[in-house]
Amino acid sequence: MSFDPYYDGHCPECRLLRGNDEEMWLNRGDFFECPNCHLMVSLREPTMTAILRRRGNGNFRDQTNPENGSLAEDFSIRFGRLHGENLQPHIWPDPAHPLKDIASFRHYLTEIFGVDPLV
Repeated sequence: MSFDPYYDGHCPECRLLRGNDEEMWLNRGDFFECPNCHLMVSLREPTMTAILRRRGNGNFRDQTNPENGSLAEDFSIRFGRLHGENLQPHIWPDPAHPLKDIASFRHYLTEIFGVDPLV
């Protein structure tokens, strides 16, 4: 499967590495989180989404409400790395370092560790 550099509401890790189309859902920290692998993305920037460096813990908003699902939105924004090296409170994507291909995406996944206790 080829790397699509644009967020479409599905978990990029599950899609690219497992072949599953998992919809991401809002969690209590206001990040979209995958219910399967718990990858989280921040949509704080209108032109780029950042994949966070910690995973969520499955503390979702009401998943019976379609408005809390990412497919209720219309996205066409690029994936990017987090700006800076710290985990918190840096949730902004770094426009100088977009994730351009499957190799950069896979490498970035190695930087994700632990679970964010705040979400």
